[in-house]
Amino acid sequence: HSDYELRYVPRSGRVGAVSIRVRRGGSRLRGPDGPQVKPRWVPPIQPFELPLREALEAPEAPSDFDYDLALLRFEARGDTLHHTLVAEIPLKEVTTQTAGARSQAHLSFLLRVKTDTGRTVHEQSLDQPIDFGAGRGRSLSVMRFVWCSHVHLRAGHYVVEMAVMDQKASRRSVRRVPLNVDPWPDGLRVSSLTFLLGRDGLMEGEGAGEDDPFRFEDSALVPMLHPSIAGSEGQLFLVAMLYGDPKSSQPIEATIELHRDGQLRAKVSLPLPPADSEGRIRYLGGLGVRSLLPGSYTLKLVTQQGPARVEEEAKLTVTAPLPRRSAGRPGSA
Repeated sequence: HSDYELRYVPRSGRVGAVSIRVRRGGSRLRGPDGPQVKPRWVPPIQPFELPLREALEAPEAPSDFDYDLALLRFEARGDTLHHTLVAEIPLKEVTTQTAGARSQAHLSFLLRVKTDTGRTVHEQSLDQPIDFGAGRGRSLSVMRFVWCSHVHLRAGHYVVEMAVMDQKASRRSVRRVPLNVDPWPDGLRVSSLTFLLGRDGLMEGEGAGEDDPFRFEDSALVPMLHPSIAGSEGQLFLVAMLYGDPKSSQPIEATIELHRDGQLRAKVSLPLPPADSEGRIRYLGGLGVRSLLPGSYTLKLVTQQGPARVEEEAKLTVTAPLPRRSAGRPGSA
C-alpha cells in the first residue's frame, strides 16, 4: 500500500480531463474517499492569502480582534451533509479610513476544513474591500460583515479553521472549531434554525449561488449568529429547511415555541409553504415580539409528521427596551 499525490499545472490555465495509468501488474487505484480517484482542483495561491496561511501555520494563533465562526447544518446529498460556515465580524472591530463622505475597510479570509488526520478537504478564500456610502459611518457600531462558505462533508470528525485579516491595520485573527458530522437519520429532518440580519445598517457577504440555502429568489438572506433585540423592538426574521419523510403521506406540522428559564412563554403554529421539487420546505418568517423581560430565551422549532417529531433551537438575547419616541404597533408573539 502506497500513498501518492499527483499535481499538474495546465498550460491553458483551465482544468481539463485527467488520465492516470499504472504499469505495475496487479495494482489498483483507490482515492482517499473510496474506490474512485477524484481529482481535486487546487486554485493558485493569491498574494493576499500569504499572511493568512502564515497565521494558520503559526505555533501560536494570532487573535488581534474578535469575530464569530459558526457551523450551520442543512440538507443531505448522497452520503454527504451540507454545512454552511459563517463568519460574522462587527465592523467596530475593523480599521476604517474616511475620505469626505465615504469610509472604507478591507477584510481578507482564508477558510480550511481538515479531517482529524490533517488532510484538507475544503479551502476557500475571499478578499473583500468594503465601502460605506454617505452617512453609513454613523451606524458602524451596529454593522456586521458576514461571509458564508458552503461544503458537503461525509460523516466523520473535522476541524474548521479560519484566518481573517484587517488589511488596513495588518491585524490577523484565527479561530479553530471542531466539527463532528453524523449521518442524518431516515425520516423527518430539520436544518439548523437561523436568525437573519436586517438590511438597515448591516453589511452582508457573498453568497454561493444555487448551493446557498440563504439565497431566496433574487435576495441574499444574511444569517445572524448572536441575535439580540430590545424588549419592544418589533420583529426578527428566521429561516429553516424542513425535509419530510418520503415514505410518509402525512403532512408536516410546525410550531415555534419561546422558552425562558425552562418555561414555555409563547407558542405559535406556522403556516408552511409547499415542498419544492426536491421535497424541501423552506420556512422564512418573522417573529413578532411584544414587550419581553430582558434575559436569555430559547426559540424552538417543533416539527411533526405523523408520529415522528423533530426539534431545532436557537438562542435569543433580549435587552432593555429602547426609549420610545412614538407610539408603535406591537407584533404577535
